[in-house]
Amino acid sequence: IRQLTIKKANITTRNFPKTVAEIRKKLSIAEGGERYLFFIRDLNENLMILECTKVA
Repeated sequence: IRQLTIKKANITTRNFPKTVAEIRKKLSIAEGGERYLFFIRDLNENLMILECTKVA
């Protein structure tokens, strides 16, 4: 994530060990913008980040 240099994003967590506030503080990402980041844990217990943008 740090390599992407994301300054603003909408963040959501699902079954992830850190809260949105902890993620924002650690990565210095402000609220808002065109990006949506979903921090999730999949069925195999792997932690993942999905980066999305709104289509319409």
